[in-house]
Amino acid sequence: MSPRCPVLLQVFIRELISNASDALEKLRFLQATAQVNQVTNAALPLRIRISTDPVAKMFVIEDSGIGMSHEELIDNLGTIAKSGSLAFLEDPKLNAKDKANAIIGQFGVGFYSSFVVSDRVEVYTRSHDPIKGEKAYKWVSDGLGEFTVEELEGEDAKAVERGTRIVCHLKSDCEEFANLTTVKQVAQKFSSFVSFPIYVKDMSAAATTPVDGSPDVTDGEDGVGGESELNKQEALWLKPNATEEEHTQFFRYLSNTSWGQPLYSIVYHTDAPLSIKAALYIPEDAPSRLMRSGNDVGVALHSRRVLVKK
Repeated sequence: MSPRCPVLLQVFIRELISNASDALEKLRFLQATAQVNQVTNAALPLRIRISTDPVAKMFVIEDSGIGMSHEELIDNLGTIAKSGSLAFLEDPKLNAKDKANAIIGQFGVGFYSSFVVSDRVEVYTRSHDPIKGEKAYKWVSDGLGEFTVEELEGEDAKAVERGTRIVCHLKSDCEEFANLTTVKQVAQKFSSFVSFPIYVKDMSAAATTPVDGSPDVTDGEDGVGGESELNKQEALWLKPNATEEEHTQFFRYLSNTSWGQPLYSIVYHTDAPLSIKAALYIPEDAPSRLMRSGNDVGVALHSRRVLVKK
């Protein structure tokens, strides 16, 4: 990865993916508990989509989750450190406290990490609620203390589906994040195990999206002509009864190889005094350092499926 992309800048991608995952988790919870009977664009699958435009110097992430109304947009984004996820968990009408382990962001600062790399951030959103979702909104700010909110009309409104789309207009020294390869590397590094599929697409590529809004997925590294899914691998350390073959495949995934198996495997689960679930693999051979500038071998700490430290 380019030295121009230090970890402190990369983190904004992790935070925005986590926010998108939370928006999807909230909608799934409301549907599973029958607290909503109908949703806007009901046929739209639960997914996260990331795209880049190196010409326009943009990074874009969108989800098909819970979305926001006009009031929620002002309340959640108009106040720094206002956590919509924490408010969701603490709302007595929803009884959602048992979802605390599934909701990633509860501190309200993740979204504002986008201003570290952006001159301007635009947020397009449509609520999951069929009544509130009749209207779509656009929120814009340069991160200097003021923002504007406007109701979208005509074709602009039709282009906004259920959920939220965030467009980051990148600073001149952060244009690396308009590079699809860099974005894929960062997303895989931090967010390979989130609960919902993440699709990536280069906006400058000649690709189309079906009318029904479903991802036009093309397998392969480049995803040319469509979209490629980043996070197909299961978070195996959370699975209580994983088979030996599953552990072997997971070891190969972590090792970025298609062969080999661990010499030793250690699986550890405990719930007191802390909830810890771990899988540790000892390789048969020492890992190769050829053509590697850093140390990619070690123990990775994840919290709610997201990489915290390695």
